[in-house]
Amino acid sequence: MLFKRISFFLLCILTSSISFAVLYVPTTADAAAQNVNLDYLNQGRLLYTKTCSSCHTIHLPSEYTKMQWALTMNKMQKRAKITDEQKEMIFRYLITKAK
Repeated sequence: MLFKRISFFLLCILTSSISFAVLYVPTTADAAAQNVNLDYLNQGRLLYTKTCSSCHTIHLPSEYTKMQWALTMNKMQKRAKITDEQKEMIFRYLITKAK
């Protein structure tokens, strides 16, 4: 039983590491398109990976439309215990490369 738990834990860590590695890194052009500075989008990326991957595998921004991301962010904000400002940072990061 202990072996199964350790294996599951290691699988979760590996999965979240792989997901983080394939997430796009925002560019200055992305920041200009969102009318924010590059640091803002990078903070959104970091918040997204740290907050969301603590409970489940994260999704690529391109998997959903802006509207789908908006609905998801509204639904998950309370569960993730993030502020409105943090939610906005994550949302801006996600919609930069949304469908």
